[in-house]
Amino acid sequence: MQRRTVPETHIAPLFPALQAVAIKMGAPPHDAGRWTGLVTSALAVPIAIWALLPLVGRRWALVAGALILVHPRLLVTAERIQPEALAATCLLLFAGCWAREWRLGVAVAAAGAYLTRPEGFFLMPSLWAVVWRTDSRAWRRWLGATAFALLLAAPYLIYLRRTTGEWTLTGKVEWAYSLGRAESAIGNRPIDRIDLDASEYRVGTPLEHLIAEPREAIGDYLRRLGYALGYLGKALSWPLFAVSLVGLWLAARSAPRAAGWWPPLALIFVIPVAVVHYRHVLPYLPLLLASAVCAVAWSWDRFARRPAASG
Repeated sequence: MQRRTVPETHIAPLFPALQAVAIKMGAPPHDAGRWTGLVTSALAVPIAIWALLPLVGRRWALVAGALILVHPRLLVTAERIQPEALAATCLLLFAGCWAREWRLGVAVAAAGAYLTRPEGFFLMPSLWAVVWRTDSRAWRRWLGATAFALLLAAPYLIYLRRTTGEWTLTGKVEWAYSLGRAESAIGNRPIDRIDLDASEYRVGTPLEHLIAEPREAIGDYLRRLGYALGYLGKALSWPLFAVSLVGLWLAARSAPRAAGWWPPLALIFVIPVAVVHYRHVLPYLPLLLASAVCAVAWSWDRFARRPAASG
């Protein structure tokens, strides 16, 4: 990819590649982007149902699919020329493959998530944290999957290395970090990139800033995390957000196969490393909607199995 003859390093390649396929099939470029967004957002519904079948059964899986289908925020953003819908589909695929112990599918989904959005790279490290926490003896089973995910991501990582001159997950690390700091300092209101003063780039990368000014870097991160969680709660609706958290708690206690939901949701804590916009939390709405349905399903089943009180 190129932008004005300069190699493109700011945009992850998977969504543009799918849009390019649509253009090659005869669609005008703008329509191709809208259709790519619409198709990838629509795929989230059947994949969510499929991912939930091993956990809650067909009836509740269909309920979750229906909620994802009609959720107002997901409907409004369904045809945007943005990669968030594709990211959501990859994250749901990751959770579904985990529930079935399809390690090859987990690797493909993790690589797809990274090639869609930079924070997707941290799916595999998060996976290892969950594996170590739930079954420390199972780590050998995941070596092959991790290697395959890295193999799929390697061409893009090598491309970034050759283009930027350093190993990086995306070529926009410094300006995205600077933009995030500048916007969060004024209430997370958007500003034009060209209005960023050159001095904003003095902190360099997030790691360099953390080493040089740890208190300021951590404070900036926590402020952006607050914005991200606020966007998430508002998009999902706060009561439903609370129910989804209950579902995650129940999953941690009683459903080992639901552990595949934790690595994707852990990415919520990676997003605030850089700029935080409303659209960045959208990939996690289907996961949290599914979690809310799990909470209701498990609570309902537990109540239904409880013997009636005597007297």
